[in-house]
Amino acid sequence: MRFIDMLYSEQPETAFPVNNKTPKESNRNAEIIAAYEAGTSLGDLAARYGITKQRVHQIVNRRMK
Repeated sequence: MRFIDMLYSEQPETAFPVNNKTPKESNRNAEIIAAYEAGTSLGDLAARYGITKQRVHQIVNRRMK
């Protein structure tokens, strides 16, 4: 048995990773996309959410694909 399997042998398997960030980031990203589509600039969104303009650009571009 592998060491990692021994560590987590009593943990139930999940279909996706479980963490506390996913829902918050998902909501934040949806808000960013909606605000961008409403005309808010990348710079304004970056300042509002405390992230870089490049990160806002990545979020918006993923939505547009």
